[in-house]
Amino acid sequence: MSAAGLLQLETPTKADGGDDPTPDESMEESQDDLAVIHAVLEMGTGDEDMVEPEDLTERERGERIIDVLIPPCEWQDEQGVNWIQRVSRAPPSRTAVIQLWEQLDLKIQEQQARTKGICAIRRALYRECYDELIRQVTLDCPERGLLLSRVRDEASMTVSAFQCLFQSASEFGATKAIQSESGKWELEGELSQLEDGVAGLEAEVRRLEAWKRQVAQRWEERREVQMALFTEELECLERSEKQYQVLIETLLASRNS
Repeated sequence: MSAAGLLQLETPTKADGGDDPTPDESMEESQDDLAVIHAVLEMGTGDEDMVEPEDLTERERGERIIDVLIPPCEWQDEQGVNWIQRVSRAPPSRTAVIQLWEQLDLKIQEQQARTKGICAIRRALYRECYDELIRQVTLDCPERGLLLSRVRDEASMTVSAFQCLFQSASEFGATKAIQSESGKWELEGELSQLEDGVAGLEAEVRRLEAWKRQVAQRWEERREVQMALFTEELECLERSEKQYQVLIETLLASRNS
């Protein structure tokens, strides 16, 4: 029996044609749970003397069903030998439950799992602990173990759905962030162009204002010159008028005399 993890496992054995048949994984998907139980109970063990399902004890029924709830691990070593490791058939006890509790707390501390929030390490440890509880319960009552397995699978599907939702939301957020960044660069480029345009227009305004001042100054200078000419011409006409007036008065006076 392996004690490396929370789930108790038997010693690995070589897999050959004489081993107990392994339940088909598609059985859980194609049939309902009670049908799975009866199908497993009716599976042959390779012995000539077949045991009827009704003659099995709760313990024997649990040992047959437990491989459906917690499938055995199979692998091939470097020499090409196939190995299989099933979950332990050791009967549950109060001491085993207390030891499982202590091992769970110890592994949480050793692996530095977070006690709050999302933590993959803590989730894996609690799943392994739950599988061990399913193993212990199934050996006493297979139907109860199957119900716990359904609860486990439902919780796993719920977590997987939330993970998919989180991943989709993250991808959507990342896409929107990229779009906003690209739009930001476009807006910054447009803003830079507008700022350049404003700077050009301001320069044009300054040029036109300088030209306006120059034109106003030239017109002022020309007006002053013309006013000076007009004033001089007016003074000349006034002197001529006075001279003509004196001349007229002189002529009139000589005629009267």
